[in-house]
Amino acid sequence: MMGWEIERKFIIGRLPGDITRTKPVNISQGYLILCKNGPELRIRSMGKRYYLTIKGEGLLKRKEIETEITKAPFNNLWLHTEGKRIEKQRYSINYGSRKIYIDEFAGKYAGLVIAEIEFPNEKQAIEFDPPPWFGKEITHNSKYRNRNMAY
Repeated sequence: MMGWEIERKFIIGRLPGDITRTKPVNISQGYLILCKNGPELRIRSMGKRYYLTIKGEGLLKRKEIETEITKAPFNNLWLHTEGKRIEKQRYSINYGSRKIYIDEFAGKYAGLVIAEIEFPNEKQAIEFDPPPWFGKEITHNSKYRNRNMAY
């Protein structure tokens, strides 16, 4: 599927109490190609589903092409992502008409929790009023891009 990804990201100090009622999905993500400040090609397993994704430049808004693949090509490509991977658990919760994705990272980023909210357009993204339990916004901080954390 091709389209635009428009999202804002925030650090979360601790998981909200009611999130334990939702079951997280385990995500393993590896990068095949990374262009400095440019496009990226990654693979991702989310539970028992697998994806190949190309993402363009940008922080708040960027092009995204995502294709679901089967386990066999995922496993073959995974071998080529050694040293460029992240692991996390993702919780999804509803917040009004929006869905908040909360990623709890593992490995060298254990303890880091980031919330992401996607929007249909930039106007809604800019006008979004985050809930009080959100911490510092990191949308424009490239240090917290998954691609940069994978090294």
